Amino acid sequence: MRKETVKKLTYLGGLALMGAALVPANLPFYFYLKRLAASGGGEGLAEFYVSRNLSDLPLSLWGRFFYTFLPFIILLGVLLIVWRVLHGKGLPALLTGSERFRWPLLARAGLCWLLLSALADLAQFFLRRESYRFNPDFSSWPQLLLLGLIFIVPQIMVEETFFRGYLIKGGTLLTGNPVFPLVLFSLLFGLLHSANPEVARYGFLLMMPQYMGMGLFLSFLSWKTDGLEMSLGIHLANNCWGLLIVNSGGTAFDTPSPFRLTEWNPLFSLIALAAGMAVFLLMNRASLFFLVKKEKGYYYNN
Repeated sequence: MRKETVKKLTYLGGLALMGAALVPANLPFYFYLKRLAASGGGEGLAEFYVSRNLSDLPLSLWGRFFYTFLPFIILLGVLLIVWRVLHGKGLPALLTGSERFRWPLLARAGLCWLLLSALADLAQFFLRRESYRFNPDFSSWPQLLLLGLIFIVPQIMVEETFFRGYLIKGGTLLTGNPVFPLVLFSLLFGLLHSANPEVARYGFLLMMPQYMGMGLFLSFLSWKTDGLEMSLGIHLANNCWGLLIVNSGGTAFDTPSPFRLTEWNPLFSLIALAAGMAVFLLMNRASLFFLVKKEKGYYYNN
């Protein structure tokens, strides 16, 4: 059997293992729901099945984080085992095509996206000030920050390494062209968010462009820089802002953040996201459009 064929079959085997891992990854939450139903918590279950919001279940903040993000931790572990055992490669090869992981790219991308997120919320605050509520009780915020560090990092790690690392690498190997898997798996990334409560509340056609657009944007950044540093930075900044700084009502996960957006405007969010992507590209044009590949990784032209 040719070496190229073996590589393709290995990637398909890895995908099969990752798919199979979804079952044990979601078993803890399944058993929790079964126990809740058996103990007479049917009313809370009925609300949860409609809203898909864990705040409707009798769970502490720790419990909500645990059951939401535990599957990501399990899947990350399975992916790393598959990458090491099945493919015989280390984590750096999954994260970057450069000689070493480029922390400055991650840091700059994350800081830029935090700034853009703050500007978007500031603009919306001046337009619809009544939609924002300030939470003066900061007693739970240290706990929220700790939970974020424990659970959010594995979540964005598995999403980025799987969708923009493993799938695109495998798809490129199978098709011989990086563009098709880049677009396909970016759209799939968006579709996997279709079960979020905001999709049912605001409509598929209004919400999917945001999820799919973000997927395409992050995949484009990974392709242009030959690594996941920028997409990891943006994904981490985006999730931390929404969970730790300004949480929005009607979304999949409620937290006691310092600020709360009680009435989320999906149209404004879509416009702000598109504008943020355009501004980000301008802010980071040197990293994205003026990189040249040399013998030991990527360097700036200037």
